[in-house]
Amino acid sequence: MALVSRVEDTSTFIRAELDHYNKNERPQLDDMMVRLLNHQYLKLDSAGLRPDEIADAVAWRLRPDETVPLRPTARRLEDGTDFKSLLTDPLLEPGQEEVPEGTLERTWSLWKQTDPVALFNGKVAPGVPENAVAYANNMFVFAEEKNMNEFTNEPKKYLEKRP
Repeated sequence: MALVSRVEDTSTFIRAELDHYNKNERPQLDDMMVRLLNHQYLKLDSAGLRPDEIADAVAWRLRPDETVPLRPTARRLEDGTDFKSLLTDPLLEPGQEEVPEGTLERTWSLWKQTDPVALFNGKVAPGVPENAVAYANNMFVFAEEKNMNEFTNEPKKYLEKRP
């Protein structure tokens, strides 16, 4: 026996509401969920916390990590004598004496030892160790210093398309 009954709870009304949901609201929710999966989100158990405690917890969780740069920057390597040393020699910031703990090993980029700027311009040119740049923990080598400078100024432009 139903404790509460509403006049609008007819099968016709419920079917109309479900049709409206499936046609209008569900696609928007699905789209939102797809977009959320491509981003980071914050999950916080706020049960029993006051609003000021929740704000403090969120601020603490969103604090910047000082060990991670805000964005990668292209950095020219001065001592590139051979291809092996580009991957094995430590990359030290000015004033650093040793590589910080947790620093990832450098690897070759998808372009390997091919000049990405020349490839972007429709030519295949092998890079040389003297024109080397570290960007986002990847090594890039260039055939000419001009190409290396172009890449250093705007690396994303040359990395939009895979080699």
